[in-house]
Amino acid sequence: MKKAVSIILAVLMLVCVLTSCGAGKLVGTWTRQYTVLGVVSEDKFVFNEDGTGTMTTVLGIDVDMTYTAEDGKLVITVNTLGLETEVEYTYDFEKGNLLLTADGETLVFEKQK
Repeated sequence: MKKAVSIILAVLMLVCVLTSCGAGKLVGTWTRQYTVLGVVSEDKFVFNEDGTGTMTTVLGIDVDMTYTAEDGKLVITVNTLGLETEVEYTYDFEKGNLLLTADGETLVFEKQK
């Protein structure tokens, strides 16, 4: 009986580790720079381990957010002035970069150290 319980616990831990690997890679600060009409701008996401974080708007204002990441799907929720907005991306990692795709457009973010 003890051996069966040990095996079940080991399997559950393995499942937890494998399903959280992608989300764990998100933790940290990610930025991308782009130019519009000659003006360089930067998007920034900060993902904390607890599912919270911040995103920096085009105006340079930090906005609090929550997020969930599971099965290659990232859902970011922002509550601004009582209005809750949810944005869904598919996400992947390539050559150390975070790729966020929505509406057929892929944004490439670099992890900051």
